[in-house]
Amino acid sequence: MEGIEYYHLIKLIEDSTWTDENGKEVHLEQIKELLDNEFESLAPEKAKPVYEPAFVWEKTKKHLETLPTVKDKLKYLTEEKTLYLQHKHGWETDWGTPYDKQCDLEIKKLKAIAELETTPAQTQTKPQFKLSKKTGAKTDLIRVLNALYELKFFLNNNEAEPLRKKDFMIKAGQFFGTDLSNYDAALSQARREQPLETNLKIFEEMKTITQNEHYTSEVKRTKNK
Repeated sequence: MEGIEYYHLIKLIEDSTWTDENGKEVHLEQIKELLDNEFESLAPEKAKPVYEPAFVWEKTKKHLETLPTVKDKLKYLTEEKTLYLQHKHGWETDWGTPYDKQCDLEIKKLKAIAELETTPAQTQTKPQFKLSKKTGAKTDLIRVLNALYELKFFLNNNEAEPLRKKDFMIKAGQFFGTDLSNYDAALSQARREQPLETNLKIFEEMKTITQNEHYTSEVKRTKNK
């Protein structure tokens, strides 16, 4: 008789209530003792077996702690689950979560942790400069960035996914050292409370700067001829 089958037979006897034909409870300690003697007579060279299941989750968890890598742990759990399913008896009763399901849960947890550890942390670098305190500077910056976004000057690193304006504004704000998460409210307020000329002023100033630099460059080229 194998040790595993012996354990389950003893467990079945201990956990069951037996009665004779008159309904009187029958104590089975004597039967258990006879089984012990029978087992020892069949395998006298072996010590009396310790009656515990072959698949005990607490023992498995302790063994997992001795394994150095996640790969080793996943391999061990997969092997344990396979052995359990191969040797599981149809009449077994699972107390709590079955052993194979516990293996599945632990495998899922280890894979999730491994994924977190291998994903590079998105650290936020400290801005090297800050937005000036010039009146309307933040709103003007939002106007310019909004126009550049609408002109599709920027794309996601993963070009298969569209770049959302809110995501773009938040990242741009981190770069420029200012919070632009409420960009839409700022734009709505500016359009509602200010005339078109005011909303276009920053672009006119940019146009003037570009024109001046262009003419200055032309003058320098003429003098160098």
